[in-house]
Amino acid sequence: MNRELLMLVEAISREKNVERDVVFGAVESALAQATKKLYEGEVDIRVAIDRDTGNYETFRRWHVVPDEAGLQLPDQEVLLFEAKEQFPDIEVDEYIEDPIESVEFGRRFAQDTKQVVLQRIRDAEREQILADFLARGDALVTGTEASATWVRLLTPPVEGRLIGRLPPLRVGQLLRVELRHTDVERGFIDFALLQAEHSATPDARPRARPRHRP
Repeated sequence: MNRELLMLVEAISREKNVERDVVFGAVESALAQATKKLYEGEVDIRVAIDRDTGNYETFRRWHVVPDEAGLQLPDQEVLLFEAKEQFPDIEVDEYIEDPIESVEFGRRFAQDTKQVVLQRIRDAEREQILADFLARGDALVTGTEASATWVRLLTPPVEGRLIGRLPPLRVGQLLRVELRHTDVERGFIDFALLQAEHSATPDARPRARPRHRP
């Protein structure tokens, strides 16, 4: 059991009057950032903390992208055909994960990262406000390229990226979209397609099924 981590989460939760799960998420983000510093390049790191024991695991992961898109972020992406060589049933927008060594969480880390954790909490609060405000609505396609499709909400006029499996879309096409993810720190807003102009399209939700390399 990692008592120091649990004590930090409890203290910040009480001090800032926020849910413990929000604090856990902020600590996971801080641990992931600390782990990234051990690697060259823009690697993608995920940390998972057991909410009961405070023990945690760390994974380096690769996002599965369409073959035709190419690797825009080679340190954190893998082409679909390469991923299928290891996992035949894997699909685009899923992840391949490798467990890696975790950074140590001690008193020094807790002191050094408390401000980072507090900033993550502020970001999470802003993201929730943004999510509640945007929800879902009509949007126009503003740009298409091999690696991404960009849209702009009509009200409010906010731009973001369209994720998931998509039918052929054209610039200027009217869509019905739903907010899926916001990242205030990095300035990312992701939407999922609900309906294309004049045709119903199934909800393009990526399968949330992390995969582990053997």
